[in-house]
Amino acid sequence: MTVRSSCLILSLALTACSAPGSVEGAGPAVCPGLSPAIDSLLPRVAHLWTIDVAPPLSHQQEALVARIRNRPTAADIHLARFSNAADSLLQAGDTIVLTVAPDQSAIVVGESVSRRAPWDVSWAGPIQGESGWVTLVLTIEGITGTLQGVRKDSTGHLAHASYKFEPLGGGLEALVCVDESKYSPD
Repeated sequence: MTVRSSCLILSLALTACSAPGSVEGAGPAVCPGLSPAIDSLLPRVAHLWTIDVAPPLSHQQEALVARIRNRPTAADIHLARFSNAADSLLQAGDTIVLTVAPDQSAIVVGESVSRRAPWDVSWAGPIQGESGWVTLVLTIEGITGTLQGVRKDSTGHLAHASYKFEPLGGGLEALVCVDESKYSPD
C-alpha cells in the first residue's frame, strides 16, 4: 500500500473535549485533537464531510439528535454535511480527512473496500500517525461508522478515542465522541 508521505507525519494528540456544546467533565480525555502544526496538511487531502455548526433540521432530524445527546455514552456531538462526492472518495488506497469536531481531524487511508453499488460501499483503514482504525459504510441514507484510536497521552498513559458516525438524513451526519467508560458492565 502506498501512503502519501505528507500523511505519515500526522500526529493525533488526545485531549479532553472543550468545544462549544461538549459535555465538560464527561469522563476521561475521550475526544482526540489534531496538533495545530499539522493543520496545513488538511487542505491537500479530500474531506469526507465538513462540520455544519447550525444546519436547519427537520423534526425527524431534531428527534434523532436529541436521542443521541441523551445517551449516557455521548460525550460530545457535532453535525456535519457529507460530501456529494463521498462515493468517489471511498476508494482503496485513497486518503481522506475525517473531521470529528471543529479543529479535530484524523487522516485515514482506505485499506479494505467492498463496493456493492455506487451508494453501497464498505470502507475501512488505519488512522495515519495513530494506532487506530476507521470503519465506514456508505448507503443512500448516509454514512455509518466508527473511529477507534489509542496512543500514549502526555503523561505516558494509554488514552483511547472512540467516535460513532450516524446518518441523520438529508446529507447530515452526527459525529459522536463516545465515552466508553459510561458503558454498563454487561
